[in-house]
Amino acid sequence: MATAPRITILPPGPERPDLHWPQRVYRAGPKSNMRELTAMGLPFDAVSGEKRSLPIKARKIAGAHRHECPAWALDENRASELVVQFLERRVLLKDPQRGTLAERLERVDSLLKDRARRIESKMIEMSHEFIATEDHERRERLASEIANYDVQLRFADGHSAFKLLAGVVFRYFRLGDDSVAVGQALKIEPRHVRQLIYRLRCLHEGRPRYPKNSHRSSS
Repeated sequence: MATAPRITILPPGPERPDLHWPQRVYRAGPKSNMRELTAMGLPFDAVSGEKRSLPIKARKIAGAHRHECPAWALDENRASELVVQFLERRVLLKDPQRGTLAERLERVDSLLKDRARRIESKMIEMSHEFIATEDHERRERLASEIANYDVQLRFADGHSAFKLLAGVVFRYFRLGDDSVAVGQALKIEPRHVRQLIYRLRCLHEGRPRYPKNSHRSSS
């Protein structure tokens, strides 16, 4: 008869500094002072052995999220509730809605389809302008705006939008991927991943997306 394996849980050991490493690498270049370099503990060869002013540039070498993983991201029910509430805000349903999550998602879906038709007509108009114009700066701006509208079309269907947001939450918080990896997996721009994560955090914490002193809040 097979016996259950025995598991021994050991107490935590003493802190070992050798298991930690610096999170940033410092490089020198034309305008900062040698005292600052020395205070940071940089070796003399970090400034190429030259006694001249060099700037210090810090570059992050260890990928990690800026904030800790929130509890709601690890709870499927709370994450689903927050995602549906986020979609409701996108169609201007600010008051608490009645019904199950599936019923609320159907309501959002019907409102998003009307918005999708307007977005598609706008994208066609901008695409024609992109082809016709020879202004390089205008073409770059149109390309950026068309890309933004393309992401909005991903939210034109309530069920697809729910899956996209759930994928962002799962990959970013549970798998620990950064915005670049999440964007590559879900075919969206990394900046859009960061925007979605930020807006979900704001919604959960009950704070505005834009601070009061931001130019966006007064527009």
